[in-house]
Amino acid sequence: LLSICLYLQEHTDYAIVPLLTNKEQDTRTRIMQDLKPDRVIDLLKLSITQFAASVACLKALISVDTAGVHLAVAAGIPVLGLYQGFGTEATLWKPGPLATPNSQVFQEKGKVISDISYEALEPQLIDFITKI
Repeated sequence: LLSICLYLQEHTDYAIVPLLTNKEQDTRTRIMQDLKPDRVIDLLKLSITQFAASVACLKALISVDTAGVHLAVAAGIPVLGLYQGFGTEATLWKPGPLATPNSQVFQEKGKVISDISYEALEPQLIDFITKI
């Protein structure tokens, strides 16, 4: 996740909104420390209504399959969905017919989400960013 955030910071002018929970405090702390403060927005303390409204204002969303993905699809926001590479087909869970044409799915065969390598994701990340 940090590699994705650093890529976005270096190659775009987007605000970066890491969607992390309190359970991911170590990752959250590292991201908040490593990114420029004026580029990162922390949505942790928002209500679900505020969170949904915030997602609807994004230019794009890169996320594992979470409520944020479904909210973004419903709001017409391009999504790069990250899915585990075993036990399920991403095509079953990917953003459906409401998804924008620029929405994409990434799945690394045999990998759980936490083991997805940035190197494997990077070409699709670059493609996604250039299309939005």
